[in-house]
Amino acid sequence: MWWKQPPQAHRGPVRGPRGTHRDWEVEDEVDECTLRVNRIVDLTLPWLVGFLVLLVTWLITSFLLPANATAHIKIFPRLLQRAECDAIVAAAEETAAERGGWETERHAHYPTTDFSISSVPKAAALWNASVGRRVMAALEGSIAEGMGPLHTDDLFVVKYSASQPQRGLTLHRDHSHFSFNIALNGLKAYEGGGTHIASLGPIETTLKIDQGDVLMHHSGLVHEGVNVTAGTRYILVGFVMGNYPWWYLWTHSWGFTANCITIDAPPSGAIPPLCVSRLTALHRMFAHVYSTLAANTPALFGVPVLLIVFAVLCFILLVGCVLNTMAVMEPEKTKSY
Repeated sequence: MWWKQPPQAHRGPVRGPRGTHRDWEVEDEVDECTLRVNRIVDLTLPWLVGFLVLLVTWLITSFLLPANATAHIKIFPRLLQRAECDAIVAAAEETAAERGGWETERHAHYPTTDFSISSVPKAAALWNASVGRRVMAALEGSIAEGMGPLHTDDLFVVKYSASQPQRGLTLHRDHSHFSFNIALNGLKAYEGGGTHIASLGPIETTLKIDQGDVLMHHSGLVHEGVNVTAGTRYILVGFVMGNYPWWYLWTHSWGFTANCITIDAPPSGAIPPLCVSRLTALHRMFAHVYSTLAANTPALFGVPVLLIVFAVLCFILLVGCVLNTMAVMEPEKTKSY
């Protein structure tokens, strides 16, 4: 143990002016309690300190590196032809008819009504033949420029409909480096919908794209699929990963800690960056983390259990440090016999 052990009380019968036999029994019990607390602290301290060091290191690197200050959104109009989009939608609905419906539990967190493109052979063939090369080339030439070779980690067709339980998707961030979604049907086919970018809090932007358009962004941006109020919206969503060294992944937040967003959306073209203060961005980030824990983990009295456990560990650490500090500062007792 890295701190000084508390002085041990004398055990056994004691007589003299210092006190009675019962006084030393009480002191023995107090010392035993202190030692038990020390053992608990010994077990939890390395893990707690390690976690705090990692958290602080990540926060410092994420908020101080210029590369993390700005996230980018890029829209490519009519990158896919109308016939290609219609073919993907028809293939997905054909698969749904064969299987008796769409899949709804493919993702553990924030599931969508969807099909992996590997489950839709006709759509997969179209992607591999030409569509995939166009989309990945556009990504590598814009927000992922100079980021090395990329590959799709997940690719799936999503269906949002006003006549089914899932009409949109709540606020979330994607667990990848870059994300894109392709509008497979036109804006006239539904009402509502769109991609709502909420990372910057009061600066809120909902982006709507027409059939064949592609919206690309850093995956760490907090966003949501706005509910469809009428009709049906089809999109092809892709999560893209890069082959980066561990230190690069550790120091890049992929838009999660950004306090500025640039949007390049034709026909208006690039607009000035939308920015908030670093403090506001930090507050929004922790608010999203809390809401994510609340939505995806058990709660006790309305508070996520993980946060309660973390708070208890911090309290144990604090109590242990206080008790040991008091023991170190207390002078050694001289016992009379």
